[in-house]
Amino acid sequence: MSNGQDASAVIAPAPRHARGPGDPAPEYVLEPGADLVGADLAGRNLANVDLTGADLSNADLSGARLINATLRDASLFRANLARTHLLGADLSGADLTEARAGGAILGSACLDRATLFNVDLSGATLTDASLRGADLRSAQLCGVRLRGADLSDAELRAAELTDADLSGAGVSGADFGDASLVGSRLRNVTGFTEAHWVGVDISNVDFTSA
Repeated sequence: MSNGQDASAVIAPAPRHARGPGDPAPEYVLEPGADLVGADLAGRNLANVDLTGADLSNADLSGARLINATLRDASLFRANLARTHLLGADLSGADLTEARAGGAILGSACLDRATLFNVDLSGATLTDASLRGADLRSAQLCGVRLRGADLSDAELRAAELTDADLSGAGVSGADFGDASLVGSRLRNVTGFTEAHWVGVDISNVDFTSA
């Protein structure tokens, strides 16, 4: 953690609105491998925290600040990540299946080999993020900003990329089969000819210099 705190010993009390009258304040120990299933961490400042391998299934992290956090191999199954700040975070190998992450900020984050099946990242920012080998099948990526992102070998079959911006992204080996890219921008993408585009809806796509 910042300010010299040991991230493995951080304790975040649950917010008062989550407790009943007279209930004691439950506490969350934030450390690698922590059991945080259903935890309410909305709006918390958790910058630099290490939650490697933690279970955050169904947790509420909406609006939280996890800048430069380590979430390698963590489970964020069906977690609420709406408007969460994950700038520079390490989510490699993490499971974000069916997570709700609309408007999340993931610029320069690492999501290599992460599972994002059926995730909702509508309107999210993933500028310069690394998603090498990530599973984004059936993901909702409407209006997502993937400028300069590395999507090498990523699975994007049946993903919804309407109005997405992939300008300057690397897509070598990526599978966009049956995805929708209506109105998206693929200006100056690299590896275009090495990606798979079978059944893709490319209506009004900007392929300038692709």
